[in-house]
Amino acid sequence: MSAFGCLVPGRLVTTAFMSVDETHFTLDIPAIGHAKHLSVFLTAENLLPEGYGAAIHFALPPYQNWSYLGGITNSKPSATFRLNVGTDNSSVEEAVGRLGLEIVPIQALEQLQQTKMENITPSQQGMLDRVGRKLFSNLQDFIQSHAAVMMTEGGQMTEAVSSKAFDRWIESVNRRIRLNPKFWDGV
Repeated sequence: MSAFGCLVPGRLVTTAFMSVDETHFTLDIPAIGHAKHLSVFLTAENLLPEGYGAAIHFALPPYQNWSYLGGITNSKPSATFRLNVGTDNSSVEEAVGRLGLEIVPIQALEQLQQTKMENITPSQQGMLDRVGRKLFSNLQDFIQSHAAVMMTEGGQMTEAVSSKAFDRWIESVNRRIRLNPKFWDGV
């Protein structure tokens, strides 16, 4: 059995990673354009050598431009990643994506993650800022509409919000995203 597993939502778990050498493994994922996320995990405890992790990379054909997604370790044995493969092109929808795993020292994983964070472009950062502001503005409006005025023991008036209001807000946002996966793209 492979040390690694992969789950693409709506598909069966696969452990069919091919060994390229002792430290490199690949997995081909058909019709990758239909996948929005994928999870990679260790199939048992402490499978990686002490002080090492698996750097997870992704590429589309011709498999020359690899993107670092993240990593897993014995102490963090699974991770889920959002894929941005662009489904506007039908050839990409049916393309076979390739996942690459490389066994590296934990320090190398930390450096890869740092580099990934440093490479966020200003437009990506701006988009993240806009989404954050819109998300919190939406939360504030929702919560204010569900606030109730209550009297404290000291006779002071205060506003309170039930935790169920937060649950309803989360459900509302999730429903919007299910109905329109590009909901936040227009922000």
